[in-house]
Amino acid sequence: MPQLASLAVPLLASLLLSPGSGTIHVETETGGQIDSPTVAGVNQDGAFFWNNGWGANDTYGHMFFEDLDTGEKLKDFITVAIDPSPATLGEMAVVPGPAGLVYTVTKSVYHYAVPHVAGAGTWLYEAVLYVVEMRDAITLEPAGPRAVARSRGAGLGTGSAYLEVFIENENDTTTSLRGDPLLFEHSEGLDDAMMFSPTAEEMNWSLVTPADQYWLDIDGGSEMGGKTFKVKTSALLPGAAATENLGTPFISEFAVQYSDAALDLYQIVMVPALASETFVPAEKAYVLPKKVKVKPNAAKPEKSLVTATGFLDIGPGNPNMMGPFLATVGTAQFPMPGLIYQNGKFSVEDGGLSLTITPAKSGSSKAKFKLKVKGAAVAGLDPNVATEIGFLTAGADGSGTVLLKKGAFKLGKVKGTLIEPNLFLYSAKAKLKGAGKDSLKLKLGLATLGGMPAAAPELSLNFGENLSVTVPSASFKKKGKSIWQAKGPKGSLTSVKLDYARETLTISGSNLSLGDFAVGAQDLTVAVALGASARSVAVRMVKKGSSLKY
Repeated sequence: MPQLASLAVPLLASLLLSPGSGTIHVETETGGQIDSPTVAGVNQDGAFFWNNGWGANDTYGHMFFEDLDTGEKLKDFITVAIDPSPATLGEMAVVPGPAGLVYTVTKSVYHYAVPHVAGAGTWLYEAVLYVVEMRDAITLEPAGPRAVARSRGAGLGTGSAYLEVFIENENDTTTSLRGDPLLFEHSEGLDDAMMFSPTAEEMNWSLVTPADQYWLDIDGGSEMGGKTFKVKTSALLPGAAATENLGTPFISEFAVQYSDAALDLYQIVMVPALASETFVPAEKAYVLPKKVKVKPNAAKPEKSLVTATGFLDIGPGNPNMMGPFLATVGTAQFPMPGLIYQNGKFSVEDGGLSLTITPAKSGSSKAKFKLKVKGAAVAGLDPNVATEIGFLTAGADGSGTVLLKKGAFKLGKVKGTLIEPNLFLYSAKAKLKGAGKDSLKLKLGLATLGGMPAAAPELSLNFGENLSVTVPSASFKKKGKSIWQAKGPKGSLTSVKLDYARETLTISGSNLSLGDFAVGAQDLTVAVALGASARSVAVRMVKKGSSLKY
């Protein structure tokens, strides 16, 4: 990689020889305020410098050459503005770089999901992503670190977009600027750092001023013969963000600045763009049938019989299960005066219907149910159609739909016969040992998943408020005829298994930061996005000791 600082002397010489140049002076730009986690106002000029890590102090500023006679910069940037439209993708520009090098800019659309700030569901985005890469001018082989700018949404419409920036450092670490924005340092490479939410321990600096500018300078910065990553901030959002609890300044523009082989100053400029923003409400209660049998008897309607067993997730909080109650079986409905609680179970028996609901002893939202209906009320049911099993109380409204085959259904036996819920938890268990030390095991059901795709989808997982993971399509490897499997880096998801035959997603992770949970019941939302499709469910887990279980 070339030593860009060596360009400073010839750059200055070229400026001195420029026609009409007068007295040259080195001046410092003014920018926004930089805070550290413990000190406000570390730098008031928006300038960072690279010294095997990004630093800031009260004396450093981004420098440029000024003609004292005119008060103007001696040299302006040649600006290459990248078209932000999601309709135009692929390689967008090849820009002259330092001697023997070029910069390429590639644009794509990616998908990601992020929780609603109040846990009411999940926001799903199609957003523009830019990759800036230094390449050999002849072979176009990679010849230096990359930078990535990805667009993000705030739940306020596609017009309220901002950027997150990832910089591949020369010491094989990664720097990211995220949120409002904060600067994080990651020991992982760029691709791995982009997959996960950062931890508080990785945060070094805060860029606090809206409608201002900031520079990250290498070898003195672009206008001294080095290189600069420049961001502009904006008070972009007209209201409180609905995706995260963010502040007011966001990155509204990102530029890579440098001097090329001809000593011209270039800047490649990117702005955020969203293709779509969709809110997916979280299911707050659902019925997951395990076994269903429907035996209508037209000749003797009184002998018609429906039996069903399975799970009822009553959702977050502690909903009231007493009072009036309505059971639904296909087209038949059974209003009841109320459930009776006795010996740890809710039960009712009336008019040919018998129902028992057994809450989880742990206090989670997962309950078991056993249903039996006998008589003419179910004589008209079709044993070969999609059939709903539903329960409605004053505090919980859940249902599930299964496709019957000859009057029978068994969970997991025939692919595609579970229609709703489209996302559910078989099991969830976390060990909470502190930030960076937590572990997680999840087994999720994904009804109506469809057939095995030729390429794995981009997968996003949100677990509660703190864990947000995106696994790119390229990270998956095919296993057998029906499984896509991925393995994350150390300190992340150690295993991701997407099984299209069984319609399940199994995840393990270690050295995670899942957040702080009080002892007792904990409401949280789990969301999964597969490409442009998202699913979200709100449940109640329980923390006992260091264990958080569903």
